[in-house]
Amino acid sequence: MVYEKHLESLNNVEKSINALNEFVKNQKERLKTSQVAIEQLQEERNKLKPVLEADRKIVEALFQIQAEKQQKNIWLDRAFGFFIGVASSLVGSLVWAYAKRKRA
Repeated sequence: MVYEKHLESLNNVEKSINALNEFVKNQKERLKTSQVAIEQLQEERNKLKPVLEADRKIVEALFQIQAEKQQKNIWLDRAFGFFIGVASSLVGSLVWAYAKRKRA
């Protein structure tokens, strides 16, 4: 009877060890899979990095060009606004002078 209990206990320990061994194997496989995925992502990142940096430089250059054009356009807009103001003031003065003559 004692031997049977020991044998049963040993069988249970063996099952537990086998289950633990299987768990360790599964975890190793998952780790290897994760490592491969990480390596692939790093390779892809290294391949895309120069492209992204080049694109960033292009975008920055485009923004620089746009800022310069806006700076030029600001002066054109101000000059246009000034001349429109002068012209409308002149037209208003002429209309006022014409209206004054008609009254007199």
